[in-house]
Amino acid sequence: MLNLLTSISLQKMIQNLNNVLKTAFLLALFLSMTDLSAQQYIYLQKKGNVPYKRLTLYDDLKILPKDSDDWIKGKINFIAQESLEINGTRILYSDIQKLKTYSSTLKLTGAALGIAGGGYAFLSTFNSAINGESTLIYSNEVITSSILLAGGLIMYFSSGKTYDIDKGWELRIIDTETYGQE
Repeated sequence: MLNLLTSISLQKMIQNLNNVLKTAFLLALFLSMTDLSAQQYIYLQKKGNVPYKRLTLYDDLKILPKDSDDWIKGKINFIAQESLEINGTRILYSDIQKLKTYSSTLKLTGAALGIAGGGYAFLSTFNSAINGESTLIYSNEVITSSILLAGGLIMYFSSGKTYDIDKGWELRIIDTETYGQE
């Protein structure tokens, strides 16, 4: 009787796992197809070199226009042959002095890891002090918190890169809807 109940529960678990895998596959397929709607791209490249970075709609971006000290920050809403739009502000490509790409997810993850590293060291020290231990923080705790802190700082500061148009970077616009119609 116990073998029969085990067999039935195992079959239900396999059936549930199968349903979860089907759902995950369909979700992954749907999410991969959503990128197909972006038909305009901006390629950043050094003059005479192959494209270095591709920007698409809804990418995070900061732009420093010529004759201005104020950065315009936001997501790309529209890409055209002569200009782009960030949060409703249209900017001509010829008016761009600097461009900064960044990953807000990478920056946030880096900050969270750094905070986790500092918090882990603080809690370990605080716990040892409360318990009256002679050693406030052990070497394995120092190593763990240092790795978290260093990894977080690396992720935080490598989350963006600035491209200076005056130093040889150029923008090349690709519109796949009109490509080949020239």
